[in-house]
Amino acid sequence: MDSDRELFPLQPATERYLLLLEETFNNNRAAIEQILRGNILLHIKPGGHVRHIVCRGRAKAFHHDATDDPVDFLLSIEEWLLLSMMSPEWEEGMMDFDRYRKEGAFHTEGDGAIYERFLGLV
Repeated sequence: MDSDRELFPLQPATERYLLLLEETFNNNRAAIEQILRGNILLHIKPGGHVRHIVCRGRAKAFHHDATDDPVDFLLSIEEWLLLSMMSPEWEEGMMDFDRYRKEGAFHTEGDGAIYERFLGLV
């Protein structure tokens, strides 16, 4: 997996986004479990870049790899799509997520409200 990460490094904007998420987790550590009420696994393709946001469980932290802790919400997304969604020009409804799901560029499982609550802290 590390070799895939080396072959497909993240774009600087994606790195900044992930750093912002990590800082948000750390700044809200005391209340994060009550706010999110679930763990999040982010998977960015290509390269298998993973962030496991564990707010409940034995490994409560912002991990740069998956842990054995449960996943209450999974977001697996192609980096180009994530970057498009982070664009200032992006508005809800602009993208055909059904098509992206069928093409394998976007996949979610679980309770999306957990991720929405997390983004609300950013």
